[in-house]
Amino acid sequence: MEYNLYKSNSVSSSTPSGVSGSVGYPGGPVSNAAVALGAAHPDNPYFGTAARLRYYAADVGPRVSTIDSTFTRLVAGLKGTQGAWDFDTAFLYSENKVSNERTGYLARAATFALLNPTATNVAAARAKSAAYAALPAGSYWRIGENAGLNSAALYAALSPVVSNDAKTQVTQIDFKASRELGKLDGGNIGLAVGGEFRHESVKLDPSSGTETGDVIGLGYSAYKGSRNVGALYAEMLAPVTKSLELSAAVRADRYSDVGNAFTPKVGAKWTPIKEFAIRGTLARGFRAPSAAENGEGGLAAFSSAIDPTRCALGVTSACSPASVAVITSPNKGLQPEKSESTTLGFVWDPLPKTSMSLDFFQIKRKNEINQEQTSASIAAGQVSRDPSTATAIPGDPGGITAVLAKYVNSASTTVQGADLDFRQGFDLGTGNGKMTVDAKWTHLFKFLRKEKDGSEYDFAGTHGNCDVTNCIGTPADRVNLGATWERDAIRVSTIVNYRGKLDNKLFKNDPAGCASFFADGSDAPNGCKLASFTTVDMSFRWLANKNVEVFGTIQNLFDRIPPLDPLTYGAQSYNPLDYSGALGRYLNVGVKYKF
Repeated sequence: MEYNLYKSNSVSSSTPSGVSGSVGYPGGPVSNAAVALGAAHPDNPYFGTAARLRYYAADVGPRVSTIDSTFTRLVAGLKGTQGAWDFDTAFLYSENKVSNERTGYLARAATFALLNPTATNVAAARAKSAAYAALPAGSYWRIGENAGLNSAALYAALSPVVSNDAKTQVTQIDFKASRELGKLDGGNIGLAVGGEFRHESVKLDPSSGTETGDVIGLGYSAYKGSRNVGALYAEMLAPVTKSLELSAAVRADRYSDVGNAFTPKVGAKWTPIKEFAIRGTLARGFRAPSAAENGEGGLAAFSSAIDPTRCALGVTSACSPASVAVITSPNKGLQPEKSESTTLGFVWDPLPKTSMSLDFFQIKRKNEINQEQTSASIAAGQVSRDPSTATAIPGDPGGITAVLAKYVNSASTTVQGADLDFRQGFDLGTGNGKMTVDAKWTHLFKFLRKEKDGSEYDFAGTHGNCDVTNCIGTPADRVNLGATWERDAIRVSTIVNYRGKLDNKLFKNDPAGCASFFADGSDAPNGCKLASFTTVDMSFRWLANKNVEVFGTIQNLFDRIPPLDPLTYGAQSYNPLDYSGALGRYLNVGVKYKF
């Protein structure tokens, strides 16, 4: 029996909130693009005339998120032998509870009423906030150098604590058994069979206030669902000869919400000489929709998109991708994803401490579950607009504030690539330990997504897919170079991480051309390419004794700054794909004690 209890607490902070910014919630989009400082507001420099306001609430303080997590896991099992069979059965219960408390975010209704107390704004704030209703009539949020005049009660109404809870549970029982069936020229035939039953449940409550779009700068996310899953599986390994090994596996699943799945896999390995082997696999896969995709709830987030309607009218700014809110709803009609994968490659060990492998792979996913393409939703007119942002151009409907989408089954996605792995070991002599160097390279030939209308998008080596990857890009090349030195209880490792350059386009051969432009109309960055990015990480471990381990890591050792990325909407002009560069040099040191 095993029982685990893990508690963690993390605190992060970011810049103060602005007073503007569109958000989305299940009822639709909320635009905060035009925030007015009332004509009678004492800090209005144009006293007597309402003024449009851009303001970062430094007086409220930074936006702070405090996350508390409690993970519980209980496993009880039994192993044994019955005749020729070895068996293993176990019961598992796991639960994860997470609470997230945020401060520093502005309540939209109270913000509008305290900046511009019109009858409409005051009524909306009183309906949504008891803290605002308790303020003296005619209260104003004093800003800038006069922020010190605000009361604690006003700030409590202006920026209440925003919180939400999440919980996941899994209860499972399984049984596995294995035995040898007979003998072939290459060795014994191995057989393993098993089955499992589990109950899954997940629940994510929306952050308080986001269900009505009342939190500036914070989108809506919530889901709820549960299901039962049963599975039977078997696997066989047959060493037909000393040089040929065949394997086969099969799995049958039954999901209470989406039906049945049957997923086989076959593999072969041929070793004509002991230093060289050819290997390959054929397999099918299956993924059931998650509770967020076919359950209850929804998601309001952000993406980047071009507005073809306004662009065609001559609104130049609409011809470049801009941030838009995307409100995505679950879809009860989703079908499970199915996949077919193929691998073929070789392993070559020319020397006892030298190993090289090269594998080509293709993975094709059918009925892939994705958020509806933002561009497709816009083309279908599934948008909400803000007429107040319209220009003087005739027919300008105003900018897009939100795109209304849902989870859909795309036609297919095909990924083709290759993995190259090299490893070399060295003995450094008596008392000097040993060293291992390795190199890994992954190259994508294509990452092709095909929609049901026949349109195709290849994202390999580009900034896409913005609907799935948050516009962090799909590098065609990744390289990791490593070196590890070990002696007795000490181990030190260094890893060089390389991410290849990216075309700053939404997909290959995009007719729209570069996704970003400088003010003079030229491609941004120059040549419409994001430069490659390389970082170095180091780690160490010292086993002081059988109970104590001292460890540490340094990420981004040389404090590299990532290249400018004008498209990514996840932050201001940096690429979250290069997260270590955004964070800078990061040091982590710890001690582990085993009881």
